[in-house]
Amino acid sequence: MNSSSEAPWRQPLTLRQGARLKCRVVVTAHTYGFVSRDGIPSVSYSRYVERRAEAGSALIVTGESHVGGAARFGYEPWGEHVVGSASDPHYARLAGIQALTGCRIVEQLFHPGLQVWPSRHALARGVDEGVSRLAGTPGLALTPSEWESIISAFRDAASRVASHGLGVEVKADQGKLLDDLIVRAIIDRRAMDMLWQLFGVVASAGPPVLAVRVSGALAGTLGGKRICAALVDEFGMDYVSISAGTNTTARGYLAAAEED
Repeated sequence: MNSSSEAPWRQPLTLRQGARLKCRVVVTAHTYGFVSRDGIPSVSYSRYVERRAEAGSALIVTGESHVGGAARFGYEPWGEHVVGSASDPHYARLAGIQALTGCRIVEQLFHPGLQVWPSRHALARGVDEGVSRLAGTPGLALTPSEWESIISAFRDAASRVASHGLGVEVKADQGKLLDDLIVRAIIDRRAMDMLWQLFGVVASAGPPVLAVRVSGALAGTLGGKRICAALVDEFGMDYVSISAGTNTTARGYLAAAEED
């Protein structure tokens, strides 16, 4: 029988781009909540991450974090970090934790698309005009200039993260914009081109770890598997994270908002 030191989860792992993990213990993204009303992380946020890094984690995914910039469309955060120049002290603290503990830190970036709180209906944007298949919220179709603002926001956010030596995970689950886009890309060439454009600008930022988070429902389909495999091959993704489906029911976010 293997000793505890030989257990598989204790073994190091080298990711596709060369980043080395000291073991297989990973903390996935979740709403950390240690942010101001403007979406600026507090010192408590980095301390929260530090405790988990000191406990032996090999990779910690922070966020979800809104890419910000002109792509906010008036969106107000609900416990989420909104990436901008005010994020630099936070990222510097995370980079210090990464250096001291040997734990890789990866920032999860997202844009809500149609997945917004009910009070923000008019601000929702999707690939096409319609209703979120998950949240039930209506939204408008993105204009070309709005799409370019989203591309710019992802480029700027990924570059800011990478400049601090941190990795990037793109959130494409829970009904967010990239979830909508990746589902449509299975059958729609325009959506596929948009998806490739966005991942191209994120990859060009050169983060030491690059990944994508997708829904379990998508990953279980043949089309979804093909999209994920193509993303890995084209952009050198280090891993594909698969969501368990939290808050992805048709009433998930609406029900949560009504309870507040």
